[in-house]
Amino acid sequence: MYSLTGQEYDSFKNVLFNHYLGCSASEGPSRDNKDASQESLDTQKRFINNYFNRFLRNGGESKDHFDLKRLKCDDYGIPQDISKRYFVFAQRNFQEPPNHLSHIPPWMIRHFEYAVQLSMDFVNDLKFKKMKELRKSQKDLPIAERKNEILEFETTKSKRTKMLFLTEGLLLRQMENDSLLQQYNVVILDEVHERHLSSDLLIGLLRDLIGKRDDLKLILMSATINLELFKNYFEGAPVVQVPGRLFPIQLRYHPIKQYIAENEKKSHKIDPEPYVRILELIDKQFPSTERGDALVFLNGVAEITTVAEALKTYAELTKGWIILLLHSTLSVDEQDKVFDVAPSGVRKCILSTNIAETSVTIDGIRFVIDSGKVCNFLRNTKAQRILGFKGFSRSTERNRYFSFPGRAGRTGPGICYRLYSEEQYSKMEDFTTSEINRVSLQDMALRMISLNLGLDPRTFPFIERPEEEKLNEALNILKFQGVLYPDRENQLTALGSTIAKLPVDVAIAKMLVLGCVVDHVEVILTVAAGLSVQSPFTNRSYRELDVVQRREGLTNSMGDPFTLIEIFREWMLQKSTTGKVRRWALENGIDEHRMFEISKLRFQYRQILEDAGLIEKPDAHELGEDDSRQRRIDQGDRKKLLDMKREARKVKGVFFSEIKKKREKFIAHLIENEKDPLKADVKTVEFLLSYKQRDFELIRRTHKLRRKDAEVIRIIIAAGLYPNYTFPDPLNKYQHGQEMFVHTRMKPFTLIHPNSTIAQYHAETLDPRADSEGRSVRHKILFYGLLLETTKPYICNVLPLPALNLLLFAKKVICDDWKSVLVDEFVEFTFSRDSHCKEILQLSTQIRMELNRGERLFITTLKFHR
Repeated sequence: MYSLTGQEYDSFKNVLFNHYLGCSASEGPSRDNKDASQESLDTQKRFINNYFNRFLRNGGESKDHFDLKRLKCDDYGIPQDISKRYFVFAQRNFQEPPNHLSHIPPWMIRHFEYAVQLSMDFVNDLKFKKMKELRKSQKDLPIAERKNEILEFETTKSKRTKMLFLTEGLLLRQMENDSLLQQYNVVILDEVHERHLSSDLLIGLLRDLIGKRDDLKLILMSATINLELFKNYFEGAPVVQVPGRLFPIQLRYHPIKQYIAENEKKSHKIDPEPYVRILELIDKQFPSTERGDALVFLNGVAEITTVAEALKTYAELTKGWIILLLHSTLSVDEQDKVFDVAPSGVRKCILSTNIAETSVTIDGIRFVIDSGKVCNFLRNTKAQRILGFKGFSRSTERNRYFSFPGRAGRTGPGICYRLYSEEQYSKMEDFTTSEINRVSLQDMALRMISLNLGLDPRTFPFIERPEEEKLNEALNILKFQGVLYPDRENQLTALGSTIAKLPVDVAIAKMLVLGCVVDHVEVILTVAAGLSVQSPFTNRSYRELDVVQRREGLTNSMGDPFTLIEIFREWMLQKSTTGKVRRWALENGIDEHRMFEISKLRFQYRQILEDAGLIEKPDAHELGEDDSRQRRIDQGDRKKLLDMKREARKVKGVFFSEIKKKREKFIAHLIENEKDPLKADVKTVEFLLSYKQRDFELIRRTHKLRRKDAEVIRIIIAAGLYPNYTFPDPLNKYQHGQEMFVHTRMKPFTLIHPNSTIAQYHAETLDPRADSEGRSVRHKILFYGLLLETTKPYICNVLPLPALNLLLFAKKVICDDWKSVLVDEFVEFTFSRDSHCKEILQLSTQIRMELNRGERLFITTLKFHR
C-alpha cells in the first residue's frame, strides 16, 4: 500500500487549496475571492484540511470515494498505476464549494504534453476559468448564444498552448482529418451528463479510440452523472469523487392542485396566485434589511408574462420588489437588467425559463421558486421541431438550485420553494431524457457518414441506442434533401459531400451551396444568417399599433425571408447614411442586437464558403487593405475594440437607482456618436471592422431584388427548407390572418406565428381564388423553418410558394392517368386536361435535370480548382 510523504501531502493539499480557493494552505484568500466572507473561506479551508487528514494521510476508508492512497502518485499527485485503458470519472457528488468553477487543476496542464478540454454542456462551457475572461469580453451577446461566437468560429490557440478548450463539434471536425487525434495526449470531457447528440457520438468514438492508442487518457467529469450507465459502457472504469460543501439549503414544499391537473392535460393557463403568496411569505419571514433576491423558474414566455402581471401588481403595493424577466426572446439590454443591483430595502424577483439553469450566473440569489417543469426542444420522427413542456427529472431540479454557480447555497444560505409535493418529487425520473432519444437525428447521421470511418448510424454502439425508426427516418430525410443517394447504402451525393464540409445545419448549408450555384450568394447569406438566429422583431412589433403601422412598409408579401432581406438592406442603409439607426430600430420594433448577430453570422458564413472554396476570396485591392490609410484606421479600431472589451470586464452591474439616468445618457451618447468608431459601442466597432464601404454598396445593390431574381431566390430557400412544407386550410378565407390554419404531414390544424409577415399583413396571398370546382393556378403551399409547439402549434419563418413548384423538390411523384399527380403521398394535383399535366411534368423534369447538372458541374469545377 502506498502512503504519501509529507512533501507530497503538502504539495497535493496546496493544489486543492489553489483549485477551490485561489490560495495556498498557508495564505489567505486571493483577490478573486474578496467578495466572499472570511468566515466561509475559513470554513472551506478547514473542510479541505479535514478531507486530507482523513483520506490521504490517516488512511481513512470510504465506500463513496475512490481511495487515492492506494495509487502511486508522481510529484504532481497524478495516479501512476491506473491502466492506460481506464477512464477516470471526477464526480463532484452534487456539491461544490462556494465560487467553484469547473476547471482542471493546474497540475493537469503541467503533467500532460498537450490536452484538450471539452464541455458537453452546450451553453455552460464558458464557466471554465480559462474561458471566464472571454465570456466577459462578449457580454453584449444574447445570453443563450455567447458560447458559439467564441468557440465555433474563433480561436486563441498559439504555439505555447498546452490546453485547448473546444466544443465537441470542433473535435469531431478534427477527427475527419486525424481519426486518431495524434496531437492530444489527454481528452477531458466536462459536463458529460448533458448528453447532446455530438457528445454521444464523440463518447462512442473515443471509447473505440483508446483501444487503438495506449498513450491516450480520457477523463469524464460531471456533477449529476448517471454513474451506472457510464460505468457499464466503459467496462467498470474507476471513479474519483471529489466532495464539496454548500451553505445550508432549506427545502420547502408548497404543492398546488394545479400542478397535478397540468400533468393530465396539455393546454392550461397558469395560476399566478401561488407565486404571489410565496413573495408574501418571504416578506413576512425575512425583513427587507436582509438582502437576497428571488429566482422563479417558469415554462415559456406565456407563463412568464402571466405571472409577471400579478407580481408587478404586488410589487407596486409593497414597494419592495423589482420584477424582471429573463428569456431568449428579450433584447440583450432587457436580459442584462437581471445583473443590476437592487437598492437597499428592495429585492429583485427574476422570472426565467430554464435559460437560468445553464447560461447565466446571477449573484445574490437567495430564494428559488421551482414550478417543477421544464421546456425542451423536441422533434418527432418526421423532424418537426417542437418546444415541449414536461415534468423534469431530479437531476434537472438539482441544477436549478444546487449545481450551477449563482444559485442559492453557493454564496450563502438559501431556500428552495417547490410548488409540488415531496411525493411528486419522489416519482420524478432520476435523469433527464437524453437528446438522442428526443430530437431528429439527420445532422448526426450526416456527420457520422462524412467522417469516412465506415460508420453506420444503425449499428453504431451508442451509449444509449435510439429507436430504429428514428435512425431510419433520419437517413430518409437526408435522401429527401438530396444529401444521400436514394439507391445506395449511406453514400453521399456530390451535393451531400459539399454540405458535410460546412459546419452548419443541413438546410442552411444546402441554401448556401445552391446560392453559390445560381450566383445569388449575397442575398442567400443574409437569409441563412437570419434563419439561424432569433427573429429580429420584438414583441412590440405586433402588439403596439403605431409600431405595427410603421413596420408594414418593411414587409414583403413573398414571405418572412424576403421581409428579412428588406429589413437588413434598410438597416445597412441607415448605418451608412442617416446615423440614426437605433432610433429607426426602436420605432419599427426591431432589436438591433439581433441585426448585429445577423451581420456577424453572415460574415462568418462568407468565411466558411471562402475556406471551402465555394466562392473566391476578394483580393487586397477589393478589400481596400492595400490602402495604408485604411490599414491605420483598422488598427486603431482593433485597439479601441480591445480597450472597450477590457473596460467592460470591470463592470459587474449598477444599482437600479442609477439605471434610468445612466441608460438614457448612454443611449443618447450612442445615437449621437454611433458613426464614430472611436466613440461607438463594442458591436459597432466589430461591425465596422467586418464591413467596409464596398460591402455597404454591394448589399445595397444585390438586396434590391428584381422579380425574376426574387423567384430564383425563393426556389433556393424552398429547396433548403424542404421537406418542411404545409398547405392552407380551404376555409381560411373566413378567418383573420393570425387565425388561419395550415396542415403539415404530421401536424394538422397548425397556426401561422403572429409575428409572421403572412399572418400579420399579407393573408390575402394565401387566397387560391379557385373556381366553383376548387381548381386554381394560384394555390399556395407554405414552406417553414420551424414548427414551434407551445400552448398551440405554430409555424415560423414562413415562405409561400405556388403549389406546383413542389414538383421541383419532391422525392416521390406518382402519375397514373395524366389527370392527377400525387406528391410525397401527401399532396394531390388534379388537372382539367391531360395536356396540361404532361406539360407541367415535362417542364418540371427539365428544370430538375438542369439544377442537378448545374450542381454537379459547379462541384466538379470546385474540386478541379482545389
